[in-house]
Amino acid sequence: MTLMLIRVMALTLLRDRGALFLMLVLPGTIYLLFAAIFATTSGGEVELRLGLAAHPPAPEVEAAMAAALAGDVRRFDDVEALRIAVTEGSLDAGLVLRGALTDTTTPPLAILVDPGKGMAAAMLEGQVRAALVGAAPEAMLARQVDALKAIIGPLSPAQQIRLDAADDMAVRGSDGLVVTRSVGGEGRTDPAVIYYAGAIAVMFLLFSGTSSAASLIDERSSGILDRFAAGPGGIDVVVLGKALFLTAQGSVQAALVFAAASVIHGVPVLAHPLQWGAVTLLVAAAAAGFSLALVAACATRAQAQTLATFVVLVASAIGGSMVPRFLMPGWLRDLGSVTPNAWAIDLYYGLLSRAEPIWSHPVPLAALVALALGGTLAALVLSRRRMLL
Repeated sequence: MTLMLIRVMALTLLRDRGALFLMLVLPGTIYLLFAAIFATTSGGEVELRLGLAAHPPAPEVEAAMAAALAGDVRRFDDVEALRIAVTEGSLDAGLVLRGALTDTTTPPLAILVDPGKGMAAAMLEGQVRAALVGAAPEAMLARQVDALKAIIGPLSPAQQIRLDAADDMAVRGSDGLVVTRSVGGEGRTDPAVIYYAGAIAVMFLLFSGTSSAASLIDERSSGILDRFAAGPGGIDVVVLGKALFLTAQGSVQAALVFAAASVIHGVPVLAHPLQWGAVTLLVAAAAAGFSLALVAACATRAQAQTLATFVVLVASAIGGSMVPRFLMPGWLRDLGSVTPNAWAIDLYYGLLSRAEPIWSHPVPLAALVALALGGTLAALVLSRRRMLL
């Protein structure tokens, strides 16, 4: 009896070529994507998008820094333009050369970074120090000599004070070479908390949406859709009804996530209630359209479950729901920019961290609208076509 059951299950799988293909091919694909992401974040060369400005200009040092820094480096003539680029998110971090490297009175280098990308500032500082050792050894040596002058010689009371100050500086790990400045989004709420509220919300909206939308296949198999198709509204009534339900369901789920974020971590949801509500409704509608189109394209529940898991996992991984996109390789970052996860994260983070109105992000806004309408329309067309088969 057991062998017969195994044979029946094997034949069922072999006959369902779509599910068989997804089962055999997609695990390896998932592995390759995650390996590319985590190999970079755990030891590979992170390709940061960097900006470089000098005031006053220092061509030799600028050239040496641009050659040594990893990632895409853009030069700016205006420090303010660099600050705006970092604030808007088009750059991961910016480096400002604002004095001679031998000047020990004020930090000659300043790193500009969004509060939500603190890791980018640490990575850039490490690259800067490594670059200067090779590009400007004399300047680095001069800084070390100046630092030693504060503590050498007989220790008079004044020198003892300087020694204590130098010890404190060493403990802090700072030599006055680099200072980090946050641009935009400064406040009491940790930017990472705001970021992951949106990232987790959209990921679970996609998972729950595809799971609920799979009932469309069950209703097709059981003949329920045939009865609706014979009615005045036809199959469209079912698809549109499911789209509305999934939108409402997703809105409630997102609201629960942000309620917890607001109450426990102080995420300023109530500071922008109308715009937050509009984003949430739009993200939920986009997740509903995406889920229905995905399920309507599948012939069996096995296909729908496997394909939905694969697509949502990939979109969440490369779209920033699991790892911030600035830590990914450049090609994967570009690929992730066309996922609903990235669009939702951009809107939520811009609104709640930087207080940017949602219309200041027209690309993700338009993309989510297109996904909501296009996905629902695709589900309608595919459902009608399958009823004719």
